Amino acid sequence: MNSPPDSMKARVRTMLRSALAISILLVAGLRTDASSRVLPSAKLLGTWKLKAVGGKDPATIAIKSWQVEFREQGNWIYSGSMTGKWEGMKLSGSGTWPLQGNHLESTAGVNTGKATVHIDNDSLVLSPDPVVRLNGKEAVETQYVRLVSP
Repeated sequence: MNSPPDSMKARVRTMLRSALAISILLVAGLRTDASSRVLPSAKLLGTWKLKAVGGKDPATIAIKSWQVEFREQGNWIYSGSMTGKWEGMKLSGSGTWPLQGNHLESTAGVNTGKATVHIDNDSLVLSPDPVVRLNGKEAVETQYVRLVSP
């Protein structure tokens, strides 16, 4: 039996090396992409209490209390109560929240939204907030403080 010519062996070795290099790059890229999604998500987990709406106390827009809880399974819940002419009104809901980098895509009931997330120690800024609105309509940046870590 004749062995393949040396030039064919060299081509096969080159193709195998190329395939191996591509495989290593793909796996490394997937690991980097996965870790960039996990770390910010882990920081977001837990319960957060509303501290400011558009840089002002939440009471200025009739919010008595408001909190959000981001859970590991990609679900979140929110709840609060109102003051002023809406005194005693309680609000609550839930949705989903995939986070990629610092971009949150959320659902809240049938509504969907996108927000930029900034987390610094026990402070969370959502711009704009997925649920809280000025005058019930206008998108606004909100700041939260961490109540409970997961």
